[in-house]
Amino acid sequence: MNKLESIHVYFPSVLDLVPCKDYGDYLIVAGIDLMKVIPYRIMQVKNVFLDELNGHKEIISMRNIDVTLIAGIGRNTTQYLESVNDPLPNIRMERTVWSAISSNAGDGNVMVSSVFVLDGDKYLMQGDHMEVLFRSESLLRKKLS
Repeated sequence: MNKLESIHVYFPSVLDLVPCKDYGDYLIVAGIDLMKVIPYRIMQVKNVFLDELNGHKEIISMRNIDVTLIAGIGRNTTQYLESVNDPLPNIRMERTVWSAISSNAGDGNVMVSSVFVLDGDKYLMQGDHMEVLFRSESLLRKKLS
């Protein structure tokens, strides 16, 4: 089995980290004179769990559930993955080198746009994934009381 298949078999939860359909197209293939975005719909690896969950998000509003969304911002976060031809000689051209295109519009793990896929009260907090949790304590206490 190849490396990708091994990861799927032995670490299936890694797929939960893959962006979902609502995130949008995130894979860029770069060639010598060309960069193109690969549409999510034709990608082989998908976040089936989140796609299914988000496919039923209208249930939240139908049930009049108040939603509070808290996103972290200001941390270097991967926004796109880029595949480029390997520049090293003597290596088959079909091999790729992966790199990340990052943005500060996230918490180091999750982009703000991913968090705000749902409708609800939206809050931005400066900080990384864990700092946001601690910094939102007073907001959550107020919301829950």
